[in-house]
Amino acid sequence: MSKYRFAENDIYLPGTDIPRNRLGIETQDVLHEVETTLLQQATDGTVEKFAERLAHFQSELIALHPFHELNGRITRLFFDLITVYNGYPPDIQHARAGVS
Repeated sequence: MSKYRFAENDIYLPGTDIPRNRLGIETQDVLHEVETTLLQQATDGTVEKFAERLAHFQSELIALHPFHELNGRITRLFFDLITVYNGYPPDIQHARAGVS
């Protein structure tokens, strides 16, 4: 279970079927700081380290998403864009192995 999921059952906003935000992030400043940190770290090190960080943050983003289905594809697309932005092919593993 992710550190963001405290229970298997969702807690919904009163009168809706929308789960509450489990993160407790109240300001955009915190999100901006996280974004800046991730972008700075993305260019430090080897392709293996980049792929490792990318996998970590991708799994964390999927884990904290309030809806369990239908978020994987858009999350993969989002991280493919981050990968291409940093000068790597969308599928680092297959590109390194020579698989197309």
